[in-house]
Amino acid sequence: MKKNDSIQVFYTTDGSINFNEIQAFWVKVKGSNKNQTVALEFPKDTVPTQLRIDLGRNRDQDDIVLNQVKFFYKEKALEIKGRDIYNYFWLNDSYATLDRKTGLLRKKVKGQLNGPMLYPNADNLKHCLIELTSINSNHLPSKRN
Repeated sequence: MKKNDSIQVFYTTDGSINFNEIQAFWVKVKGSNKNQTVALEFPKDTVPTQLRIDLGRNRDQDDIVLNQVKFFYKEKALEIKGRDIYNYFWLNDSYATLDRKTGLLRKKVKGQLNGPMLYPNADNLKHCLIELTSINSNHLPSKRN
């Protein structure tokens, strides 16, 4: 994000996509022209099974390129890069467009309040998060298409 902004993360712990403000938190992002790493830390003892990520509320925010998403749980990790991100998330196209070749997310209307909103793509994300946080899992989640 080139300009200061905030990301809102919604999550559920029951596998549903019934997102609400109670199971949500905000992360402030300091604007930069360079690639950024933004840590989305969940409340203690929270194990999410679905996520929605709203990328910004700054009316003046420029286009965003999402290069990768990494999930960590204890000693395990899942990394999703480039186009594969959209196997796990889908873009709510009411507010933004996606260039699948470049990963560029652009607001539909310049100056609008809502930025790109990423919703879980079917159960792909849920399965990976459950496997990542499973006590019995000893390997990294495989990518599902």
